[in-house]
Amino acid sequence: MSKIIGGVAAALALIVMTAGPMVMGLVATLLGASSSQDQNTCLLRPPISGAWTQPTLDADGQIGSPFGMRFHPILKIWRMHNGVDLGNARGTPIWAVSSGTVTAAVDGCVEGGSCNGGAGNTVAIDHGEGVTTKYLHLLTGSLTVRVGDQVQTGQQIATMGSTGLSTAPHLHFGVQVSGTYVDPDLFMKERGVNVAATTMESGPVAADPLLSTSPESPASTTPDSLTSRTSTGVTVTLSRQQLEEAAVTIGVGRAEGISQRGIQIALMTELQESNLGAHPGIRTPNADQDVANFQQRSLVGWYGPRMSQAENVAWLNNSENAARTFFRGQVVSAEAHAAALRQGVTPAGPVGYQIPGLIHIANWDSLPMGRAAQLVQRSAFPDAYDKWAPVAADILAVVDGVRPNDECGDSSFGKVYPPGEMPQSDRWVGSEERLSPATIFVKRAVAALFPQITLIGGWRASSDIATSDHPHGRAIDVMIADYHDPSQIALGDRVSDFLIANHASLKIKYIIWQQKIWTPTNPTWRPMADRGSDVANHLDHVHVSVAE
Repeated sequence: MSKIIGGVAAALALIVMTAGPMVMGLVATLLGASSSQDQNTCLLRPPISGAWTQPTLDADGQIGSPFGMRFHPILKIWRMHNGVDLGNARGTPIWAVSSGTVTAAVDGCVEGGSCNGGAGNTVAIDHGEGVTTKYLHLLTGSLTVRVGDQVQTGQQIATMGSTGLSTAPHLHFGVQVSGTYVDPDLFMKERGVNVAATTMESGPVAADPLLSTSPESPASTTPDSLTSRTSTGVTVTLSRQQLEEAAVTIGVGRAEGISQRGIQIALMTELQESNLGAHPGIRTPNADQDVANFQQRSLVGWYGPRMSQAENVAWLNNSENAARTFFRGQVVSAEAHAAALRQGVTPAGPVGYQIPGLIHIANWDSLPMGRAAQLVQRSAFPDAYDKWAPVAADILAVVDGVRPNDECGDSSFGKVYPPGEMPQSDRWVGSEERLSPATIFVKRAVAALFPQITLIGGWRASSDIATSDHPHGRAIDVMIADYHDPSQIALGDRVSDFLIANHASLKIKYIIWQQKIWTPTNPTWRPMADRGSDVANHLDHVHVSVAE
C-alpha cells in the first residue's frame, strides 16, 4: 500500500479543515492550542472505563494514508480521507480502542467491490460523549460483535481484510466527535496511544464481557452501608454490595447523559424490582421469564439482544447492560425476531420495534417519578415505586457513582460537596460586576466544574419581570451554546443537577431550565407557562436565583 506522507496532502488537509471552524476547534484542542478552555481536558474524552489501546498491529509502524485530502488509488480523484490506513497481513486482529456500544456491524462484503459504499465490512462503536470509532475493510466472516453489543478496551471485534474499495489488506480507522471526523493519529496520541504501533502496547481482552455477571468496579468512595427510610416510614439498611450495584447504575446513567432525576427513577425501580440485586433468585428467570436487577424479560426478541434465552440471561445479569437497557430500551432486530419465531416465542414486536426505555417515555422528566418508572416497567404493582424516592435520593448523595475514568470537571455533578470544599474558578465566563458574594460563589463553582460553559450572564439594570433577581445582583444565567443539540441539553441538565444537589450550601432560591422551575421548598421540576420565546422560556440558559 502506498505511503502518502507528502506535503501536498497535508496542505490540502489544512485547507479543508479551515473550511470548518468546528473541525479546527477540535484540532486546536488536540494540539494543545490555548483558549479560554485550556483546562477543559474532557472535550474529547469519553466517559467509559478502561484504558485506550491501538486498533490493530501495523506492519511497519507507519500510517499508510493519513487523515486529509488524498488522490484516491482506485477512484483516481482527490477527496477527503476521513481516517488513517494501517496495513498488515489478512487476518491480523482488530481491537476496540476503548469500551462502548456497537452501533454498526456490516458483514458479507466481497474483496475489491463497492459494498457498503466502498467501506466493505465495517464496525462502528459509540464510546459516549459524541465519540465514535469506525473500522473498515474487515475480513468477511471475522466479525465477533453485533449491533447493541457492549465491548471493552482491547476486545477483538474482527480481523483485517480488503473488502470494499481496497487495494490490499488494511484497516481504515476513523474517529468522529459529535459527527465530525477528526485526525485519529492526533486523537489517539492525546490518549497516549501510537495508532500505528507494531506491537501490542496494552494487552487486548479476549473474554466476552457480555457474558460476565460482575458489574464494573464501583468508585472507591462507596460506603460500607447506608441506612435510609422509605416514604412509608420503613427503615432499610443497604450493604456495600447493594451500593456497588447502585454505583454501576449511576455511572451508566451519567455516561448516557441522563439527568439526576432520571437516575433517581432508575434506582427506585432497581430497589423495588430486586432490592438492588440482593433479592434471592433474581439471577434466574421467574415465571414471566424476567431476570436480573430490573426484572427484564429474557426471552429472545425482548430485552436481550442475543439469539438464545440462556445468552440473554447472561447478558442481562451484567448490571451495566441491565441499567443501560432501562434507560434506552431495546430494539427488536431482524435476527432476534427470526430466532424468536423459530423457538416458538412471540417477540416484543415486529422487526425494528423499540421496546421503550425511560428516554422514550413522553415527558418522563416532569411526570411523578413512580409513574415514569411504571411506564417503563409495566408492573402489576404500579404504585410500588414511589416509596423508594427518599432512599434513592440518599444513595445519590453518598455513592460517588461518577462516570468511570472520567476526570472532567462536571463528572461529579451529582456530588454533594462538604462545607469549605466547593470548587471555585476565576476563569472568565462573564462580568461579576454588582453580583452579591453568594452569587459570585455560585458562578465560580459552575465555572470550575463545567469547563464547557463559556458564558454566564449576571447583573442587568432592569428586567421585564418585576420579581427578577438580576437587577439586585442575585441571579445568573448559565448560557447553553447550542440549545437544540441533545448533548447541550444534557449539559444543562448536569448543571441543574449539580445546583440541586448542592442547593443548601449554594443558597439557591430557585432554578429555571427548559420551561420548568425547581425550588428547595418544592423540590420537583414543575412546568411553567409559555412566555412566548425560547429565551423567555429558558431554553437557552439555566437561570439561577440566589437567596442573598
